[in-house]
Formats: sequence, C-alpha cells, structure tokens
Amino acid sequence: MQYAIELYYDEKTEQKLLHLAQRVADEKLSTKFLEWKTRPHLTLVRLSPSD
Repeated sequence: MQYAIELYYDEKTEQKLLHLAQRVADEKLSTKFLEWKTRPHLTLVRLSPSD
C-alpha cells in the first residue's frame, strides 16, 4: 500500500486552477491535467513500504 501527504487548495484557488487547465486544453497545448480527474493539489511525499 502506498501513502502520500498532499495539500489541497481552497475552493477559490482550485476553481482558478481548473479554469487555467481548461484554457490550456482549449489552446490544444495539453489535456493531461483534466484527464487525471483529480483535485488540484501539492504532493509533499509519496511513500511505498519496503519489501
């Protein structure tokens, strides 16, 4: 099992980021952010247990 520590943005900032991502997609630059279908966040660390 993997573990992660992530920070999420407030709703206003999240909406601004999603709007910017849509503008990038509309300009045919990239759609990856929208394809992930996840909330905008900062991942501080991702951990996997050692075998």
